[in-house]
This record gives sequence, C-alpha cells and structure tokens, in this order.
Amino acid sequence: MRNPAIFWGVMALLQVFWMVIALGAYWWLRPLLPKRPHPWLAIVATALLGNGLLLLFNFIVPEWRWRGTMAVLLFAAYALMFTLLWSAVHVLLRWLLPRATLNRGIRILVPLAWLAAIAAGLYGAYVPKVVHYQVHIDKPLAQPIKIALVSDTHLGRFIGARHLRELQAILKRERADVLLLAGDVMDDVPTVYRKQHMASLMSGLKTPLGQYAVLGNHDNYGGEQAGIVKDLQAAGFTTLRDERITVGKQFVLVGRRDKVENRDSAKTVIPNSKLPVIVMDHQPADMDAIAKTSADVVVSGHTHRGQVFPATLLIKYFQAYPYGHYRVGDTQLVVTSGYGLWGLPFRLGARSEVAMIELIGK
Repeated sequence: MRNPAIFWGVMALLQVFWMVIALGAYWWLRPLLPKRPHPWLAIVATALLGNGLLLLFNFIVPEWRWRGTMAVLLFAAYALMFTLLWSAVHVLLRWLLPRATLNRGIRILVPLAWLAAIAAGLYGAYVPKVVHYQVHIDKPLAQPIKIALVSDTHLGRFIGARHLRELQAILKRERADVLLLAGDVMDDVPTVYRKQHMASLMSGLKTPLGQYAVLGNHDNYGGEQAGIVKDLQAAGFTTLRDERITVGKQFVLVGRRDKVENRDSAKTVIPNSKLPVIVMDHQPADMDAIAKTSADVVVSGHTHRGQVFPATLLIKYFQAYPYGHYRVGDTQLVVTSGYGLWGLPFRLGARSEVAMIELIGK
C-alpha cells in the first residue's frame, strides 16, 4: 500500500482476524489431525502465513502488490465471516441437535459454502447480464434511441476475448443504436490488449450510430493515454476528451476527461442545445455542476457497485451515486456496475453487466 500508516493499521487489525480464523480452522481440522497441537500453534502459523504473504506482495514482488494484497485481504474477510457464521450456528443449534451431528454437519457445510461463494464470484465476473433502463427527457426525439452503456472493461489479463465476443452478441441481440464506452477501457496499460490482438474483436463492436469512448482513471495511470486513444481509434471508436459531437443529427454527445486529469469545467464543455445532450463522464462525481448545465443524461461507471461483497454494501458510504438511475435537478444519471473487473477475477453481489438505456423524447 502507498500509505504506510494505512498499511500498518490494516496489519494490526489483521492480527485479530488471524487469531479468529486460526481458531476456527483448528476446530474444523481437529478430527483430521493425528495429534492435537496446541491452539496457539495454529494461531502463530496462520499469522506467519498471512503476514508473510502480505509482506511478500508489498515489498518483494511489487508487481503483484495490489492483486496479491487484495487476494489475502479478501480471503481473510471471507474466512472471518464464515468462522463467525458457523460459530453462531453452533451456539444456536447445539441445544437442539446432538453435538456430534451438529459438528459433522458444520464440517461438511463449510467447504460447500466456500465452493458456492467461489462459483458465484466467478459467475458474476464472467457471465454478464443486460440491465434495461427507460429514460424520458423533455426534448423531442423522432424515435427512441437504444444506448448500450459499457464501462470498466479493464481489458487485460483477466478480461479479454471472451468478454468482447459476448459483448458483440449482446449488441446484436439488443439491437443497440449506439455504443458508449465510459472509461477504464484498459487495465492501466494496453500491453495485454496488444499482445493478445484484441483490436480485431474491438473492431467488431459495431452499432448504427457509431461507437464512442472516454478514458477513465485507470487509463491515465500508465502514461499511455495517447496510445490508448490510438488503439480505440484503430478499432473504430471516437474518443472524446472534453469534446462534443453531434450524432446522426439526433443528439449531442459530450465526452469529458476523467477527474484525475486537468479538465474543462462542466459549463465550458457542455453546450446549450435544442437537441438532447448526453454526457459521458467516467466517475459520477461532478453531478452538482453538470446539473446546472443543459445536460439531459449523464452516463458513468467507475464504482463497480463495490464489485465484491461486503464492499457492495459499503460502497454507498463512499460514493454519492453508487449504482443505478438517478435524477439530479433536471438531469438524469445512469451508473453501471461495469462490464469487466479490477484486481481479482471475482464479482460477488455486483455482476458484470451491459446497461441498455432506451432514451425516449417527448
């Protein structure tokens, strides 16, 4: 972690986690052990293993710092939850069931619960769904426009050809009129994208009114912004960076730079127009300013809806608009949970999705 105070604070909290997890594992494994070691041995061994992995990822193998740290912390969180859960079940049911039956049942159900959680997380990451929204605006449209909103693809090691082929099928099945790619296109840098020749699949993402993109915060971290724009242009995408374009004489599309960049203010880049005005802004963090302009609809991503439980429950305390359809003044906002993932190939409680927005004029 970049902040030493946060790192050592997390490490101190983890020592409590390791103790609880170790005692739970000791209880679960006890019938399988030929001899019963002292519980403190389990605590020390668990702490050494967990802390050792964190130190390894943060100081010895820095290229795996984020993913390795996330994997250890996620395992610790779920191991703690499972330990507390089966302890509570044991306390509640031990007066109702024979002790041997209860213990055997818990020892069977715990690994099944782990397998179910892993399967659900992989399913959420690699089997995307389509979420539909109807957005009514007070400007005229000759006919409704079907917008495919895709964000946070994070194309790279974990998300690639399979997701792009599925996205092609979704666009065709849903008969999308236009595709909006709302940032975090690459997983920091486009190295894997280029090595695996994903450009040919990106070129297959076609809609009648065109394909448009903005860059997100992760597209800015590797110093590859210009290269990513070229990659997208080669694949048939128009990338808007504090720019606007009129699409098919039907609506004005504004694409903003991400908030991590030096960017124009909302009132500077968003025009007054009799046509519907749609704004692509990767992070839904500037809505108060956008709501004072003539923008009709804003589309965003970034939040991943928390991506992994229990972050899916906590995200609302860190993001004003974590997920879904909102109205801010006269402007409407749609925030998608994202099509890809970040860090680990795991989405539990916030499934990968494409947001299909039917824009309906008066």
